[in-house]
Amino acid sequence: MARDDEDEGGKLKGGRGLEDESSEDDEDRLVEFDPTDDPDYDEEFALKVFSPQGKNHLQIFFTQALAVLRHPKKFFAAMPAGTVGGGFLFLTIAAVLYATAQGIAKLNVEAFILPLLSSLFFTGVGSYIVFFFLGWLFKGKGTLGQTFRVLAFSKAPLLFAWITLGPLQLGGIVSMVFTLYLNIVGLSKVHRLSKWIIISTTLVLAGLGFVLKRLTGLS
Repeated sequence: MARDDEDEGGKLKGGRGLEDESSEDDEDRLVEFDPTDDPDYDEEFALKVFSPQGKNHLQIFFTQALAVLRHPKKFFAAMPAGTVGGGFLFLTIAAVLYATAQGIAKLNVEAFILPLLSSLFFTGVGSYIVFFFLGWLFKGKGTLGQTFRVLAFSKAPLLFAWITLGPLQLGGIVSMVFTLYLNIVGLSKVHRLSKWIIISTTLVLAGLGFVLKRLTGLS
């Protein structure tokens, strides 16, 4: 999973992943992207999180989940440009773990299926919408692939989103707020835009997403 983000010398690339099928516009953006320009970039951290040796997919998932939850600025500064592959796998594992916990807690198959579909669908669609606003309207530097990966890795709080305190969906509330924070940090890193633009765009789109989830029942 992580090897596509390395060059021949073993260092992380700022350019395209091997299987990237991005547009020419995306290619131009990737040429401009250099993670080492970020003051939060830490090469040792980057290699440990994105190029782990001898670990299976589940071990890599928990390594990355812990890293993004504990050190979001360093995590997104180190995140290679690459393709959606690693982000999609991370999102899938997070969604499956969350949906499984929901299904067991509620003893309901529907409680497993709906959260799984919701996480995958809204992250995928959301990445296109966010990229349109930040990439095209505000001329952000990030690519569609980078935008998707930010939203995907920002789903790490799903690990505790299922926790409840009586009738209070405590885990869900904390997870939603933490996810918004991770979105803001990650998108500001890859798109190189003012945090006020990122914050306002993220809050508006998050609100629209919440309303759409309620209308469709995918919550």
